[in-house]
Amino acid sequence: TAMSESSFLGGQDIFLQDTAALTAYHVTEDHHLVYDFSNPFAFNNNRRSVGRPSFRAQGFRTRVQGNSWLAEIAVWCEWRHKGTLWARIPTSVTKLDCRELASICANADRTLLKGVRIFAIFFVDHIERIEAAGTMIQDLPLAAEQTNVLILRAKGLARMSTANIDVGRVTTA
Repeated sequence: TAMSESSFLGGQDIFLQDTAALTAYHVTEDHHLVYDFSNPFAFNNNRRSVGRPSFRAQGFRTRVQGNSWLAEIAVWCEWRHKGTLWARIPTSVTKLDCRELASICANADRTLLKGVRIFAIFFVDHIERIEAAGTMIQDLPLAAEQTNVLILRAKGLARMSTANIDVGRVTTA
């Protein structure tokens, strides 16, 4: 199965910065998890503890909102975690194994997956455009407005690709 649930103790790491992201994570509870992001290009020699860098000028720390997907981009392409996620208090997280999902999709009917494939292309293109504009993408979810636009575009293109469009018979009034 591609989905599972894991429990974590307070202070336990869930994923570490610059490791391969092979799993996407769904968080249901508000503020149980903390995401630390540090700019790998900024010099930082002030570490409070192993794996917990000081986030004064070169990064940030945020509590994760409930009903969020983290490292969702790992579903659509190869990805390395840009930050560290850890449990602030004991909690559980739903995990989606991206390799298992890819295996399931590889064996599925291609017509059923057409819209998903189109969304994946739009999603990765959107991420690449954001990074090309100079914004570093983290493992945090995109804003709902951004994702909704991509979903609508993918739905529209999927509908167009399945419609019988006769481009040779265009008429004018």
